[in-house]
Amino acid sequence: MVSAQASTYNHYTPFTECTVSVPDVVFDAGTNGTAYVISTNKTRAEANITGTLTETYYEYVLNITNLSSSINYTVKLENASITGISRLTNFTAYFHDVTTSKQVEISNGAVTQSSGPGYSLAASTIIYLSIAIKVSSSGDSTVDLRLHVAKSGTTSPEIIQPIRINVN
Repeated sequence: MVSAQASTYNHYTPFTECTVSVPDVVFDAGTNGTAYVISTNKTRAEANITGTLTETYYEYVLNITNLSSSINYTVKLENASITGISRLTNFTAYFHDVTTSKQVEISNGAVTQSSGPGYSLAASTIIYLSIAIKVSSSGDSTVDLRLHVAKSGTTSPEIIQPIRINVN
């Protein structure tokens, strides 16, 4: 006859609060539309903008800041997903500071540019996300973008940060 014995242990350990490190490239709400930074470390953002039947340009939707005083970065946007695309006559996302760089474009309900070229984000500087928008009808559209951040001179992203744009 074989017998077995089992013991049950309670390994409950309370969660401790962790400090969230802030990476070098972070989002802050801009002054156009309504932008929210929705993560503690400022690496995820959402913006609500109003689409109109005539083209509207939101020049400062988000501020993108390089907190490092010594590292330059290259950033670019990529389209991740879209809902309600058919009503978007124009949706163009740009970076700008001194120069402008078109990153993502939707024209007449179709994606015509899904990602942009690298854009320089020098140490201790801010660039801005701008949106040009025109809709053909009322409704809701959502454009999910990814911000790729890489140290200048490298090609692989160091971090990818999500941005959601709600077009009402």
